[in-house]
Amino acid sequence: MASRWVVGFNGARDQYQVPLALYEIDGLCAFVTDLAFPSWFKKLPVVGNFLARRCLPPGMFFKTHICWRALIYQINHYLKVSKRRGQLLKQVDRAISIKCKAIALRHSANLFMYSYYTSDAFSGGNGLKKVMFQVHPLGGLVSELLRRDYEKYTQYIGWYEEEDENKLGDADVSFLSQEWQSADFIVCASEFTKRTLVYEGCSPDKVSVVPYGLAASVGHIECRINVSDGGKCRFLFVGQGVQRKGLHHLLISWRSMSESFLDKSELIIVSRRLDPKMAELANECEVSIISGVSDQGLQQLYLDSDVFILPSLVEGFGLVLLEALSYGCFLISTNNTGLQDMRLTEDSYICFDAGSISQLMGALNSTYSKFSAGLIHPHSIAKNVLKNQAVHFRKSIQSVMRGYEG
Repeated sequence: MASRWVVGFNGARDQYQVPLALYEIDGLCAFVTDLAFPSWFKKLPVVGNFLARRCLPPGMFFKTHICWRALIYQINHYLKVSKRRGQLLKQVDRAISIKCKAIALRHSANLFMYSYYTSDAFSGGNGLKKVMFQVHPLGGLVSELLRRDYEKYTQYIGWYEEEDENKLGDADVSFLSQEWQSADFIVCASEFTKRTLVYEGCSPDKVSVVPYGLAASVGHIECRINVSDGGKCRFLFVGQGVQRKGLHHLLISWRSMSESFLDKSELIIVSRRLDPKMAELANECEVSIISGVSDQGLQQLYLDSDVFILPSLVEGFGLVLLEALSYGCFLISTNNTGLQDMRLTEDSYICFDAGSISQLMGALNSTYSKFSAGLIHPHSIAKNVLKNQAVHFRKSIQSVMRGYEG
């Protein structure tokens, strides 16, 4: 690879797959973050899940720079030293951005920054190449989608998210809608995220879509209950019960389904954060609500379910779709997720237009008919994950970067 790149973000975003992709082809100059450990650290008996997630892939630790200023801000955030937590997180991002730029200038490297972390790194005419990974869909189109939906379904939405579109806690993050303008090239994980960039005025030629992959393989599919046992068709939703996830669309659709469908189907909602109006609607629909579940408990829910539903209005990708797929769940989701960007066989999913109640009801009926006819095959569905693994994401990142550099 012709160039070397400095990558920066806090936490364990995307399980470090972007810096690892560059590291694998000797294209990583440095990775800047708030806290990370070498791979062997997770083997220590005192290491919990939180610290284990911060363990880097083998070898990459020697390319890693800890931003101590960002770490101090993070500690203050977690200890709630300041009530202005949004401002602390913004300071974390800025500290990492500044350090990335300093390292790039010192080593004559270029910048591959995640969105939220470009403000200082991309500033100034310093001759550095500037690539950005756009994590979330951008505000203009998102705000329009949420506003139209709220006007239509006001009675089912208690938390109108468009009002908070430019807020991160108490920090103004309206600058995010201009971030892309300072980048030479942009990578994102879904066509929907790309669509929000184009809506803001970004040229389509400036953006490449690289769908995420799952780090894990098939999820213990051998433990799955046989779905052709004549029992009920089990539908599962996992995520925040808020407007952008489209849970109200699912509940409205479920309430409108025929009696014969409802007699032979069940819906489980797993959500730690549930809009109170949607909770009321869920109770009217007599569906099961689980507010908290362990990792092991969630795995069992995947194995016990036949269909996974993510009816999102706004979704950067939806890794939960790949997780459900690995357990053999048939997928129902919208064209505002990464579903259509995944490499899937036609017998494993249904995609419908976001916000369409009629199409969602049609998807529910069609899927139930497949289930009743014994046409949902979990073991076959789960094999789709083999074409959607993290290694494919990394190879696509490598290919895109080679293409960008010509």
